[in-house]
Amino acid sequence: MKFYITLLSILFFSISLFSQNATISGYIKDAESGETILGATVYVEELEDGAVSNEYGFYSLAVPVNDSIHLSYSFTGYETIETVLVVTQDINLDIELQYGEKLTTVVVKADSYQETLNSTQMSVEKISMEDAKLLPALFGEVDIIKTLQLKPGITTGGEGTSGLNVRGG
Repeated sequence: MKFYITLLSILFFSISLFSQNATISGYIKDAESGETILGATVYVEELEDGAVSNEYGFYSLAVPVNDSIHLSYSFTGYETIETVLVVTQDINLDIELQYGEKLTTVVVKADSYQETLNSTQMSVEKISMEDAKLLPALFGEVDIIKTLQLKPGITTGGEGTSGLNVRGG
């Protein structure tokens, strides 16, 4: 029994010698203000893996020892920094990102739910032609009854009938 335990411990120790990893860690900060950046990405091309900085701007990566790796640091609105490192031991690498090109303003506009609530017509559902055209058409024509059945509160009259049941109507 002792022989097997000794053999397993030697095997485990030899495997751990061949698969040594080093840790690359540090903080990602804004170059102008010095504030840490939450959610910045660190990507290693060779491993096709990476990490994301936490709420303190800290990141940590495990990489193989004695390998040359390409690191890419990026965050939206900042310039990407790329470095090449030869890893022989644990590395503490703090990065400061510079602002990149200014992003243009994006305005997202949709029909407000509040407008529906403030409208004088209660419980009115509208079906636009665009909505109707999204449904599959049988023999080239869109079935308006099937379109109505997709609205909330409307069910069919039953199998084999063309009626509609409107809840509350």
